[in-house]
Amino acid sequence: AIAGCQAGTAPNCNDGISCTVDSCNEGSDSCNNAPDDSACDNGQFCDGSETCNAATGCEAGTAPCSGGQTCNESTDICEGGSGCTDCVDWTTTTTVSYSTQDVSANVTVESADSILLTDNTWRRTTQTFNVTANTVIEFDFQSTSQGEIHGIGFDEDDTLTNDVRIFQLYGTQNWTGADQTYDNYSGSGVTTYTIPVGQFYTGSAMFLVLVNDNDAGSGNTSRFQNVRVYEDVPVGCTTQEDFERGSAGWTASGSCTTGDFVLGTPNLQTTGGLTTQVGGDHTTGSGNALFTASNSSLGNADVDGGECVLTSPVFNVTSASDLSVWYYHGQRDAGDDPSGDYFVLETSVNGGAYSSFVSIGDVQNGAAWTEGTTTVPAGASVQLRVRVSDGAGPGDIVEAGIDDLSICPN
Repeated sequence: AIAGCQAGTAPNCNDGISCTVDSCNEGSDSCNNAPDDSACDNGQFCDGSETCNAATGCEAGTAPCSGGQTCNESTDICEGGSGCTDCVDWTTTTTVSYSTQDVSANVTVESADSILLTDNTWRRTTQTFNVTANTVIEFDFQSTSQGEIHGIGFDEDDTLTNDVRIFQLYGTQNWTGADQTYDNYSGSGVTTYTIPVGQFYTGSAMFLVLVNDNDAGSGNTSRFQNVRVYEDVPVGCTTQEDFERGSAGWTASGSCTTGDFVLGTPNLQTTGGLTTQVGGDHTTGSGNALFTASNSSLGNADVDGGECVLTSPVFNVTSASDLSVWYYHGQRDAGDDPSGDYFVLETSVNGGAYSSFVSIGDVQNGAAWTEGTTTVPAGASVQLRVRVSDGAGPGDIVEAGIDDLSICPN
């Protein structure tokens, strides 16, 4: 017999899966079998990106092209065949340099539905788009070489830094001047993005901007295909807005010193048994409305010192429609300022003069959610405005709010 300590037998960490990296973990006294996708890559673009399943081995990728497109293995792109009749046509849509960033200006129109940016290239269309609260942009994106910033968005001017307008999709640089919500491109293949732009910002006459930034190098690419800009509204309705996704495009103005319209949940205010501000929104009772400020106490931030104004974005209406909006108006004192105390809901059609469809004068009024309606002619653009005022007369309590706007064919 041999005396003393004897060497052990090393554990067999080979799991029999060819695409895993097998190793012994001394710290946990166990075997590690980490999947390595690169071990499965066959170098072919047109059959998709292969992946490693730690239990079963290599798995085939998903073909990157769809909608009748043809896959070009030599260029690693999907060509034609999208069948998209309302996509941006790059053979007729002109692009020019955007801001001061378009150093390389290396842009190639590959087909009606495909445009390629290479090197340090920033472009915008000369065509403009109206971005409403319901506007969505949908497109296919691919990059075969990573740069610092790859992105897309809309801008009303050629100034890069005045507003956050670009959605970053990919890149080595985490650009604080871009929205990062969709910064998730995997680095290979074609990814379809659907971005509800109107939930982030709105505007009229906005250029479509494409970004392929690389100040420190070259060779980076951004390919945008099947770019489609459309309005996402419920079937039959032009607009349905409950403000749960924000209030992009709505603006507060006026001469009032307190009580400007804000987005949030109204908090209940009463005086002498009279409700001047409702508690909760109209939709669920706990969601958002646009209203004349939260109050820490009665009269703390109600309308004072003049008129508070709330103006909607412009809504384009195809068919003759009914406009409905729920509102409340609360006023404690009657008759103390006949010309200065009021509440008005009004619309402007095709940029014309405003016409009221709800008008409340200098009367005591208990706040409660109430529906106001008017009609909009076919083919018109319409804008809603809310005006509420507490004039220069004796101190009063005045509040107002709106929720659940809809414009639907009648």
